[in-house]
Amino acid sequence: MNKALLFALMILLNISSFAQKTITDPFLENKLFKPYDSYFNKDREWIYTHLNKSAYIQGDDIWFTSYILNPASKQLNFITSKLYVELWSPEKKLINRKILFVKAGTTDNYIHLADSLEPGKYCFRTYTNWMRNFYQKNDFNTFITILGSAKSTNKSSVEKQKKSSNRPSEQKEKISEPAIPFDYDIQFLPESGRFLEGADNVLGIKATDPYGKGIIITGKIFDAENDEVLAFSTNDFGMGNITISNATSKQYTAKITFPDGNTKDIPLPKTEPLGVIIHVNTYRPDAVWFNVQTNEATRLLKKSYIVMLHANGTMYNNYRLSFSKGTALQFSIKKKELGRGILYATLFDENLMPIAERIFYNTDTIAKGKLSFKAEPFINDTVELKVNATDSLIKPLFTKLSISVLPEETILNHFDNSLWAESILRPTLKGSIENPNWYFEKKDIDHLIAIDNLLLTQGWRKYDWPTILKDTIHKFSYPLEEAFSVEGKVKNWLKNKPELKSKITFLSPLNKIFLFAPVDSLGEFHFDRVYLADSTWVIASASSDKGKRWNRVLQMSIPEFRLEAPDIKQAPTPPDKNIEVVGDIPKLTKGVIRLQEVVITGVKKNHFADNIYIGIMSRTLEITKENYLRYNNMELLLQIYFNVRTEHNQLGEYHFNMGRGLSSSGSSGMGHSTNEPLMMIDGMKVYSPQDILTFPINLVEAVAVNKDGTGAGLEGGNGVIAIKTRKAPLFDDNTERANIKRLMINGYAAPKKYFEPKYLIQPGTTDYDKYAAIYWKPDLIIDSTGIASFRFAVPKEIKSVTIRAEGISLEGIPFLHEQKLTLPGRD
Repeated sequence: MNKALLFALMILLNISSFAQKTITDPFLENKLFKPYDSYFNKDREWIYTHLNKSAYIQGDDIWFTSYILNPASKQLNFITSKLYVELWSPEKKLINRKILFVKAGTTDNYIHLADSLEPGKYCFRTYTNWMRNFYQKNDFNTFITILGSAKSTNKSSVEKQKKSSNRPSEQKEKISEPAIPFDYDIQFLPESGRFLEGADNVLGIKATDPYGKGIIITGKIFDAENDEVLAFSTNDFGMGNITISNATSKQYTAKITFPDGNTKDIPLPKTEPLGVIIHVNTYRPDAVWFNVQTNEATRLLKKSYIVMLHANGTMYNNYRLSFSKGTALQFSIKKKELGRGILYATLFDENLMPIAERIFYNTDTIAKGKLSFKAEPFINDTVELKVNATDSLIKPLFTKLSISVLPEETILNHFDNSLWAESILRPTLKGSIENPNWYFEKKDIDHLIAIDNLLLTQGWRKYDWPTILKDTIHKFSYPLEEAFSVEGKVKNWLKNKPELKSKITFLSPLNKIFLFAPVDSLGEFHFDRVYLADSTWVIASASSDKGKRWNRVLQMSIPEFRLEAPDIKQAPTPPDKNIEVVGDIPKLTKGVIRLQEVVITGVKKNHFADNIYIGIMSRTLEITKENYLRYNNMELLLQIYFNVRTEHNQLGEYHFNMGRGLSSSGSSGMGHSTNEPLMMIDGMKVYSPQDILTFPINLVEAVAVNKDGTGAGLEGGNGVIAIKTRKAPLFDDNTERANIKRLMINGYAAPKKYFEPKYLIQPGTTDYDKYAAIYWKPDLIIDSTGIASFRFAVPKEIKSVTIRAEGISLEGIPFLHEQKLTLPGRD
């Protein structure tokens, strides 16, 4: 560490040339700066998900809250409204998929884990369609551990040893792993992407075991004559750095000693004869210093270069460089003039091709927020938890929090990440980062050097610069989704060409949607920003302006974006050192029944209990499998069972005759008959008889008719016809008309309020203390007072709990708080 600091100071004291700041430059403005601005003119987003546990057991429930962040502002992103959540098995089988509605940057739900799931590492994936424009699909993956008993040992990566008959029940269970070739991965990574001959080079070191965990190694660097150049070692995370001064063209070799005592010779990357490299020193308290080096062979080419300091669409400074007086240049910028977090220094040549890049950390001056908890007893076994949220200056903050409450002795509260760390590191850094919270626990020199080593081992971020610089209007492949969209077209089936004189009726009673739209000049139609719940039906029909529906073929779809199966590595993973397995891992639940069963006594179901227009004077028919086939369509059903006839006027429009001697052929200014009955589908008013007549009977649960309108008020004075739909069709109906299309929707999953698990294991037992969950609060809102509270039940056997809270304020201040809390009044 001292050598790193000494080198950083030396390169600042031995520079003879300085960079010139670019103030105005039309060429760069048009060819670099404007395209960069254009590429980032749309907000990016990144997702962090707070799980209620760090690991789960077969039969458990994964409760979670997802935070959608803007990487540039570090604040919640309010644009997105649709989040995809998936759980994949180690065999790349989709276990569960949900689409969640995002409100003001957050959403929450749960996924149930069946008792039959094999133990192992599962991929929990969250993403938006918009994110796919900027990140690789592997960036969306989070891996969770599911513990339990293996059902089939040939598939499971964890096999428990048989307990001996005389072993004490509390003896620790050993977990054996399949034998694998044990090898280490050692990488030497040049600081800005190039190991340059004739220059002073910094190389990051990254050493990991076969499981991807960092290891401490020691070693020495030797030159081609086998003379020792320097010695080095890595930190606990397997990272470090070395400096090779005035590098030669000959091969360098590292002689490594591993934790098990074995040794290995590893060649360093070969030096390059031409190029430019960037050194960055972030250790000064007030400024970041940059040292740009080349060698004499490159200097003689008399080229100029551009350095751009930027991050997530914001440019902080730009410099034009030329090595006219020497092979090294330096410049500095005040830290307060840079954004907080991880930034980029990108070096371009004269043709605006990126030839080097260094990512560096500008110390985050905004500390994470502060939380305090106070528990007070409430009635029975209920506890009230008061939460206070402030910034570092004790100023109250408007904040969103998610809070997990587990038993004090839990072993499932060892998280390896947090929103706090993610808001700083992502999405700049890739892959798994071991214990990311540690890097920001202190701001001393040890932690600053460790962060710099972490960034050194990340290599180039590698923006797609050719795409960025190609034009100033960038087109993205994946659109930003605002709810659901419906699209389709109408054809004349005789002429096989678009039927332009068509209008579309789009209906979804359970979603309270009733829309009209004409087709466009291509015979196509679109409905945007439609909010659709999961497992609900939508129905669309095409007709002429006068209501005629024959001679039309309707095609309709609701696009649903999906990623292919995630790339799940099948290599075995080591047992979690934080999980101490005692005896057999218990069964948490029995089958899939988690809530107390409720017995319903024989009360006749009222299908229209919530409809104020349907009363005792109404007649109701429930559609069942027994009477379903008596009626070919709704027109026959209304005529046969309710004696309601359908009439047509001279324009071909449909009208209902309720059998009261009233003509319904008169037209009002609203486009429907003045004598038409009140028509409703799931309590939603519709205005065309065709919407009732064309509704598929197999989707109808019940029909109610009030012929004379008694008790239906002014709106129902001409009578009432109401339909109650069913969630699942009674039968599959393959006789659907060509001009009608109906679809079952994979829509927004219904919100789920946390429910207390009905465990087989009882409170007060060792298994309960280690594996159970007590409560989960996914969406605590703290207003400008900085104070909020909530209540939850805690079994009387529990004396103390472990709390983990995460969240973020509207200003972008993150929160992370863990605390063991003794419950008052429980001795």
